Amino acid sequence: RVLAQSDSETRAYINEILKYPKDCAGSIMTIEFVALKPTMTVDEAFERIRKTAIDKETIYTCYVTDPTNKLLGLVTAKDLMLAKKTATIEEIMNENVIYAHTEDDKEDVARMISDYGFLALPIVDRETRLVGIVTVDDAMTVIEDEDTEDIAKMAAVTPTEKPYLKTGV
Repeated sequence: RVLAQSDSETRAYINEILKYPKDCAGSIMTIEFVALKPTMTVDEAFERIRKTAIDKETIYTCYVTDPTNKLLGLVTAKDLMLAKKTATIEEIMNENVIYAHTEDDKEDVARMISDYGFLALPIVDRETRLVGIVTVDDAMTVIEDEDTEDIAKMAAVTPTEKPYLKTGV
């Protein structure tokens, strides 16, 4: 019913997320991120951010991709602000990017974001093509849900898969 009432762009977004199992990073990622090309200048990058930022989840970290969307690096807003307008993204990008795969467990991805203190973590497919990001707020929701589930299990108040009278000791 939701898909039938959605416009084509929303439908495409929903279908992109639905193709991943519910416990993996792909199921909690967003495809709303800023992607830059390595040949862009800082000035061109700011222009692209201005044009597309309204629809993006976060603009504090921008991801550098090649024409096939392979993740090459990242650039932070701070890097862009401190660089010369004529510098290319390739010159200022950080090539040592920590990322996760779409099939990785969402709890592991959330812990990575927490451990590293990231605002967002890029999510790549098997060919290291950037397909989305998991933001810190989504990661904290996953951690909170898991901690709540663990506490409920310890207190023996979590629902079981079988009816109570059919459950063994």
